Amino acid sequence: GGGSTRSVSSKEDADIEQLDEAAVMSLSIERYVEKCQEMGGEAAAEWTLWVHKVFDDLMEKFAIRQIKARADGILCVSGSSDIANDYHRTAVSRLLRFAAEASRALEGTKDTRIKGAVCAGRLNVVLLQDGEVNTRVVVYGEPVNACMRMEVTALGGEALISRVAMDKLRDELMDQQSDIPSPIAPSSPPWPPEL
Repeated sequence: GGGSTRSVSSKEDADIEQLDEAAVMSLSIERYVEKCQEMGGEAAAEWTLWVHKVFDDLMEKFAIRQIKARADGILCVSGSSDIANDYHRTAVSRLLRFAAEASRALEGTKDTRIKGAVCAGRLNVVLLQDGEVNTRVVVYGEPVNACMRMEVTALGGEALISRVAMDKLRDELMDQQSDIPSPIAPSSPPWPPEL
């Protein structure tokens, strides 16, 4: 079994999705505030936009859904099956490949290191409609709570993995007869950005 189960709440403005075998990752930039202070206003804003462009490109490449963007990082989920190639059978391995490529793309730029955590298990995703245009995404469940706690304790250049996510990763890697294609997308944008 696995995948997701959809149900609509009693409120017409909320759609609740239960993901039985999903993975969640919290990723942040080490010493983000200090780096921005060193760079100054406009340079820090350009650099932050570039970092998030790297994250966006890699989320598309690895078929990962962004849940929340912060200036210093992101919270994303994999295994929702809503996005093409977002299979729950590769949820953890795609998040870890995302983190590794993001780390490589950023480490040579302004001595940037990222840190993160990956957890797996049952998640609930709530899509809240705010008018006709804006949709707010809220994710909750024990894997999200654990992921946020673990990410705080990670060191720069490190991605901590929960026991459940490690077991899921082992199962993913042992699935040798998978017919799941690897998503391909353009590489990360160059730094400094072309103005």
